[in-house]
Amino acid sequence: IPCNWKFAADNVWDWYHAPLTHSSAVLTGMFPFDRKDNQYFPQHLAILGDFGHAIDGPAMIGESERLLRKIGMDPSWQERPEAKQALGSVGTKAAGHPHIFPNMWLATGSSQVSLRQPKGPYSTEIWWFTVLNKELPPEPHRMLVGMANHVFGPAGMLEQDDGENW
Repeated sequence: IPCNWKFAADNVWDWYHAPLTHSSAVLTGMFPFDRKDNQYFPQHLAILGDFGHAIDGPAMIGESERLLRKIGMDPSWQERPEAKQALGSVGTKAAGHPHIFPNMWLATGSSQVSLRQPKGPYSTEIWWFTVLNKELPPEPHRMLVGMANHVFGPAGMLEQDDGENW
């Protein structure tokens, strides 16, 4: 992609980005949203950590939680004692994509890891890795493989949108 790698890395927590950049993908019907749902999630949460790490995005509360449940997010893990202890009451409400400084992004919905690799001051190569549990039943496995290929990754509609912006 003809851009500085920092632009791709910094764009992770820009939640104006998704409904504007990816509205055409939503209109294709590839996601369980209708046109009205492809708006800004009304409740957001930003957690900026030490050393440049961050997570930002929809919060699992109110209307944002309803929309997240509609696309299959299950917040039951938030109630586990070990999650509450590790993340606290704020961290368990985070539903965005974590960014590990300087160039790693975790796409939580598709079980993917993305690295933004600098290839010079005006060129970025993006590597995608998909992590699947080999114990998954066939249908969820098929769905995650499809997402890895058609959302982000080699034939990803969202990835192509991002490349156009950057």
